[in-house]
Amino acid sequence: MDWKILYIIKMGLYYNIFLGVMVMLAVYQLYQEVQYSKLENNKFSHVTTTPDEEETSLFTVVFQFPPHLLYGAKPLSPAYLSSQGRTDVSIVLGVPTLDEGTDSHLRATLYNLIENMSAEDQRDTLIVVYIGEEDETIIEPIVQQIEENFAEHLKSGLIDIVVPEESYYYPFLQEDLSKLSKQNVDLAYLMAYAHAKGQFYVQLTDAVLPKPNFVRHMRKFALVRLALNNPFQPTWFLLDFFPNEVAGKLFKGEELPYLITYLHVFYKDILWTSLIENFITSTLCHKGAEECLLQMTTYWQTYDIPLFQRFGNVTLSEKLRLLSSKT
Repeated sequence: MDWKILYIIKMGLYYNIFLGVMVMLAVYQLYQEVQYSKLENNKFSHVTTTPDEEETSLFTVVFQFPPHLLYGAKPLSPAYLSSQGRTDVSIVLGVPTLDEGTDSHLRATLYNLIENMSAEDQRDTLIVVYIGEEDETIIEPIVQQIEENFAEHLKSGLIDIVVPEESYYYPFLQEDLSKLSKQNVDLAYLMAYAHAKGQFYVQLTDAVLPKPNFVRHMRKFALVRLALNNPFQPTWFLLDFFPNEVAGKLFKGEELPYLITYLHVFYKDILWTSLIENFITSTLCHKGAEECLLQMTTYWQTYDIPLFQRFGNVTLSEKLRLLSSKT
C-alpha cells in the first residue's frame, strides 16, 4: 500500500481519537453542570463578598482531586466570604469549626488568639475562620456572632470568614462522611484558601488556648529553621507547636498545594496527623520505610514546649497561669 495512503489512514485514526476524547470531556462537563444545578436551590444566600478571578485561580491551582473541581470555578467560590483582602503576612492562622460547641469555643478561641498577640503581630497575621457547614441556620448565627464580637478586627483585616459552596462537597455528599473524612476535606479547602496569603500557615482548631506571644515564638523558630537549612540535606516540612493534636502545625505556604492534593486523594477515615506522616514517608523521603521513620524528626520538627492547650481541657487555674505568663 502506498505510504501516502497509510499516512492518511494514520492521521484519520488520530483525529477520531482526539474527537472522541473531546466529546467525552464535553459530556462529563455537562454532567457536572447538571449536578451543580441540583444543589443551586440549597445555596447559602448570605453572600456579601465574591472572590475575584485571581483569588479563584489560586484554588484551581492547588485542587487536583476530585475531578469535579477541575471544571469551572463554582465549587471553589465561597458561599460566604468576609475579607478585607489582607495578604503578604508572615503567619496565617487557620481556624476551622471542627469541635463540638463551636459557637462558644470559637468565640473564646478567637478572643484568646487576639489577646495573646502584640499589636505588631496583629498587623503581620491573618486569622481565617472556616465554617464547614451546609445548613445556613447553623452558619448564620456563627457569622453573626463573629461580626458582633470582633467587628473591629474584621474591619482591620485581621479576621477573614469563609464558608464553602455546597457544591464543593459533591461528590462527598453522596457518601456517609465520617468525622475524620469531613475534617480532612474541610482542612484541604481551608489551606487552599489560605496558602498564598502568607509565608507560613498554622493549622489550629476552634478550641485552643495559646501561650502569650505565640505568634512571635512560631515566626522566630520558623525563620531560624529556614536559615539553618542545608541545601544538600532534607529540610523540614512541618514545625509542631502542639504535639499529638491537630492544632499547632506550621507549614510553608508555598508547599501546601502538595499536601492539599494528597488530602483529597486519601481523605477517607484517616487521622489528619497520620495522613501527614504518610505524606512525608511516601512523598518527601525517597528511602525505605524504616529509614524514613528514623528521619521523621528531620521533616517533622517539634518546638521545645507546647504553645497551645485544648480549651476544653484547661482548668481555670491553668488558664489564669497561661494568661499571666507574658514572655
